[in-house]
Amino acid sequence: MKKKITFITSGIGTGGAERQLALLAGGLRDRGFKPTIISLSAAPNPLPEFENLETYVCPLEKGLGSPRRFLKLWRKIRQLEPDIIQGWMYAGNLLASILAIGLKPPRVFHSVRASNMDSTRYGRQIRLNGLASHFSRATIFNSEAGMDFHKNMGFSASNFQLIPNGIDTDKFSPEPRLRDVLRRNLGFASGDKVVLYVARLDPMKGHKTLLDVALACPEYKFVIAGKDTETLEASSNVTCLGAWENIAELYNAADLLVSISNFGEGFPNVIAEAMACGLHVLANDVGDSRAIIGNTGYICASPDAEIVSKQIRSIFARRNNVVKPADPRQRILTSFSCNAMVEAYASLYQKEMLDHVSK
Repeated sequence: MKKKITFITSGIGTGGAERQLALLAGGLRDRGFKPTIISLSAAPNPLPEFENLETYVCPLEKGLGSPRRFLKLWRKIRQLEPDIIQGWMYAGNLLASILAIGLKPPRVFHSVRASNMDSTRYGRQIRLNGLASHFSRATIFNSEAGMDFHKNMGFSASNFQLIPNGIDTDKFSPEPRLRDVLRRNLGFASGDKVVLYVARLDPMKGHKTLLDVALACPEYKFVIAGKDTETLEASSNVTCLGAWENIAELYNAADLLVSISNFGEGFPNVIAEAMACGLHVLANDVGDSRAIIGNTGYICASPDAEIVSKQIRSIFARRNNVVKPADPRQRILTSFSCNAMVEAYASLYQKEMLDHVSK
């Protein structure tokens, strides 16, 4: 009989954590598990990766939502009779622990996808997750930075597990034919140097710094993609695309990816996705960015826009030199494959279920 895994997540819309969940659930299904995803919010445009997965949407308002909706969710969990309940992100973790009360055995796992989050915005959720972590079988982090941050926030460090994100290297791969086509569509000349920035519009993502960098570098073209970024007011050398469905084609069209989030990053997917497409990256030292990039790219010497601008100029100037960074795609294939991530989760779940049988 297939082992049943129920994921409880805050949403299934556009986002790196959501895409990782879809990849994980699909990979587990291919390995003989039966995954079900419960989303605590309705997404007007869910990721297409969820279309072939068993997904149940139960929108809740703040807290536990209305009694009627919470009771409906409670009944759904008991109908599914999962072997494992896996929380996904802060809200999913809390609901996973609450909904597992009374289930036998209550095999609950938590997953944290962030690092140094802003306590003024997320402090209450972090504290509650810290308390709940003492009753979960394990709290799974996708970054060393996330583990270090939450260790000091009341989380139970005794059951920490590190499983880095996995990248779909078939979807994110070098496609030279896309480069010229997309650059023409965006109005760029063949010789233009294009800097790409991919992030939804959010205070944690550092768009203001990037806009200041673009203003200081009028000789380069900048492309910003991500939900609501079309509302940004930018200099004439910046193209703001808003949400973009095929991010892989943007990676292939660019000459450099810049990632300068202010805080909160654990494992920045955009960095690894860009690297899988063969694109070199300049990132600030937030989350596990340095560990992901290794010797294949560049780390910002400072978050100051003037310093970042000088680094971009230096990177493009040295492109004609003999010495170049190592191949970014090979690093992703070796260290951050989707297969490695799925196997790590599958092994953790199988061990938990075998341990239960042996007791």
